[in-house]
Amino acid sequence: MVHLRRAGDVEVYERLRFVPLTVGAAAAGVVLAALPVFDLRYLAFSAGLGLVLWLLWAFAVWPRVTVETDAVLVRNTFTTTRFAFSALDGVASGFTLDFLLRGGRRVRAWAVPGQQNLAIEAMRSADAHASGFQPVRRVSELTVGTATTPAGQVAASIARRLAAAGAAQVGVADPPADAVRRVNVIVIAVTCLVVVLAVVGIAGGAS
Repeated sequence: MVHLRRAGDVEVYERLRFVPLTVGAAAAGVVLAALPVFDLRYLAFSAGLGLVLWLLWAFAVWPRVTVETDAVLVRNTFTTTRFAFSALDGVASGFTLDFLLRGGRRVRAWAVPGQQNLAIEAMRSADAHASGFQPVRRVSELTVGTATTPAGQVAASIARRLAAAGAAQVGVADPPADAVRRVNVIVIAVTCLVVVLAVVGIAGGAS
């Protein structure tokens, strides 16, 4: 299941609702941090549960896929990648939705689970081919039709924008734009800090 939010022409796909769950996780974190202040017996409990809470947020709530007017932004837990439609060669559906870029690079979207329906549709196309166990659909094969799966919704959204802008033909002739990938330094730093605090807290609570 994927939640879709629209902001003008921008579509944001999230596995879970970001805003309410982030607020809830922050509130729960404050409570867990306060418990050992009043009673040290809760130190190990707060440390362990806090670690689980952060990991769930970082891996299930933080990731998203943003489909813009001419580009796609894929935000995973530790990295964020942005690429133009002209760099997109196709999509693959496995455990997650993968974007295949020209030149062979693959960008995996943790926020959108793969669906076999998209793979089946690709296999039915005469020009579709398989890459390993993940049937692949090329950009030129994407259709605007009604999509019922998360992977299909993202693919259909891109197809609509390609059709509106005529980017399908432009992307083939023009050299592909580079994908920009950056590391989510803050998320990585907080993850390391939370892990260290959890280990120290659990060890301190057990002693």
